[in-house]
Amino acid sequence: MDILVTESIAGAAREAVDELEAAGHRVHRCHEEGQPLFPCVGLATDQCPLESGGIDLVLAVRPRVRTHPSAGEDGVTCGLRRRVPVAVHGQTVMNPFESFGAEAVEGDLVAECERIASSRRPRHEEVAREVVFDALRVAEMPLTTAVSVRRLDDRLVVEVLVDAEVPQRAREVIAVRVVGVLRSFDPDAGGIDISTGTIGAGSPR
Repeated sequence: MDILVTESIAGAAREAVDELEAAGHRVHRCHEEGQPLFPCVGLATDQCPLESGGIDLVLAVRPRVRTHPSAGEDGVTCGLRRRVPVAVHGQTVMNPFESFGAEAVEGDLVAECERIASSRRPRHEEVAREVVFDALRVAEMPLTTAVSVRRLDDRLVVEVLVDAEVPQRAREVIAVRVVGVLRSFDPDAGGIDISTGTIGAGSPR
């Protein structure tokens, strides 16, 4: 997994970086250790980890309570704007990223990073579900549905379940519309893989 690591205080992320790399994950940074916080590597070298694609998770290491982002956490803001999952490790109370979907690391760092990176994306599911409801309503089909969206290997993996009465042609139309709205909502995702199924035959996992 490719993880962009930020820190609210210089040097705070060293232990986390060591743990992640020991587990086989690739760590990227916005700022070279010991270098000024401005400019970031993307501005200085045109090699922004997020712009090059493939970042699965942004990890914010915060050893102290801070209600505002620090200068060393600019990568978190960039990650949130690109809809990349964000994890917060350390002092997670009153962190400014929570309301934007960042999740707190509770327990083993490596396991939690892997869990958060592959967890369902509620905001993606919300916009996709609206499209599904609209399509079913127009077709006068049962509105029963379940939608699951995850971000895996820089791609969105989507599952849409509908009532057994919904015919295959309508399911294909729904899939096309869901892909379209998700591409607009998350244009930085590397791709979208979508499947449709029947409620009762399976459920988003």
